[in-house]
Amino acid sequence: MGSKNDLTSTITQCIPQAYLKEETRNRHSFPEFFSILDSRKESLSITGYGVQDVSLEEVFLKVTEQYKTMNSRFCDLS
Repeated sequence: MGSKNDLTSTITQCIPQAYLKEETRNRHSFPEFFSILDSRKESLSITGYGVQDVSLEEVFLKVTEQYKTMNSRFCDLS
């Protein structure tokens, strides 16, 4: 099984500016957060909010889309 460093290295071969922004070890539960937002909606001028669960496939599709819009560069993954 590959390591986090192997994955990061592979990604940065094609996208040099890519970096690990945050590493999450646990899934989070948001009930308290949403409760606070609900109670402060008016004072924070919030009319609504939403949460979206993004799949790994969606992330790769977005990365691919952004990569294609960049200057065409050769990417050797060998």
